[in-house]
Amino acid sequence: MPAVLTYPTYSINGWNAGVLDDNNAMWGVSSQDALNMPAPRMRTSPKPYADGSFRAPSFRDSRTVTLTGWCATQGRVTARQARDLIARAFPDGGQQLFTMDDGVAARTVLVELASEVKIAFGGNPYLFQWQFSVWAADGRYLDANVQTAVTSLPIFGNGLDWSTGGGLDWSTGGGLNWGSVSSSGSFVMQNTGTAQSWPVFTFAGPLTLPVLTNTGTGAQIAYADTLGASDNVVIVTDPEIRSVALNGSDRFTLLSAAQWFSIPPGGSVTVSLAASGGSGTLSASWQNASW
Repeated sequence: MPAVLTYPTYSINGWNAGVLDDNNAMWGVSSQDALNMPAPRMRTSPKPYADGSFRAPSFRDSRTVTLTGWCATQGRVTARQARDLIARAFPDGGQQLFTMDDGVAARTVLVELASEVKIAFGGNPYLFQWQFSVWAADGRYLDANVQTAVTSLPIFGNGLDWSTGGGLDWSTGGGLNWGSVSSSGSFVMQNTGTAQSWPVFTFAGPLTLPVLTNTGTGAQIAYADTLGASDNVVIVTDPEIRSVALNGSDRFTLLSAAQWFSIPPGGSVTVSLAASGGSGTLSASWQNASW
């Protein structure tokens, strides 16, 4: 297990920097721009017969991260192992998970190699310099910790509660006590990051015509079918990979309402579950998102 030398640490596919690795190679970072925020991508066009420009909402651009550092090894064998380790971090043209840990929380983003990996030995055969850049199509960092919440349909207490000191209570302003609520039918999703977070919802049967509602805005996502006891409908809300799958099969066309919403940065969203019948659940998973 690599030992931390200094924060932040960085890792990609088994390679780590800011650490003493399992081969006793020390990986230091001399410069990085991983903390920079992606630039806004403006959407404007000049007004042909007036001053100024027309505008539309802007979006954040993709993210490029360049890391430069050094590696001090114990000998020629360790130096070869270290060079191979950084080369193995990018085995093909696909994406890898880039993790940055500042000692408070680890954050991740999917990246691919954007430049050659540079290795330079100087006069010391056990010490070399390294540099490379990676590119992320979605520039948001997501917390490595995945948060979850779940609720069933609302279930209220039944009958007058005489056993817990309830019943008719005129002296304390209680009046009639019908017992406790065993399910409110809702939960709260909180995003403490600096960018919007897109949750993943799951309807688990049995449920008939389930609907989830953002109680703050009234936005709804509704599934126009009946779920059996073993059925699950997974709804991915992220615009880049949006999908609706029943037990792994596409069912996007069965959405009767698709008023998509995210969890705002530094904010929270309360979601409620309703259905025509059944005893299933609604669950959600999400990650704090940051620039």
